[in-house]
Amino acid sequence: TLSSSSAASDVYKRQINNLAQHLNPASVTDQTQKPLWTYNHDEQTLTAPNGRHVALTTKEDIFINKIFKANSATVYRSDLMKSLGYEDVPLSNSLDAIVQRVRKKISYLQLDISSPIRTVHGSGFKFLSTPYKL
Repeated sequence: TLSSSSAASDVYKRQINNLAQHLNPASVTDQTQKPLWTYNHDEQTLTAPNGRHVALTTKEDIFINKIFKANSATVYRSDLMKSLGYEDVPLSNSLDAIVQRVRKKISYLQLDISSPIRTVHGSGFKFLSTPYKL
């Protein structure tokens, strides 16, 4: 049917955009859209390009602060664990729980752009301020 074909097309577009973002983030950024994700350490908030805010807990703020300051570079899990005070906790899922909570808060904003948090498989995380459309 036409609607299932359209839905499949949307899924493929998202998958292609996701893959393209990992290969070359600048290539899929909508160049006409200039707004950026912003972060305010003093207020412990992350602000979407549309101006909506995400309030962060202290641990979430430490995580976002560390990856935001890295300017799109990968921050290794071990460095994040140390910053969060989890370096002495072997095989801890605490970092993953923090990332999941922040991503969930971002999803509540119901945006049609990507989350700024990127997982670098086997390494850590990075923050991409420039959004791309889903």
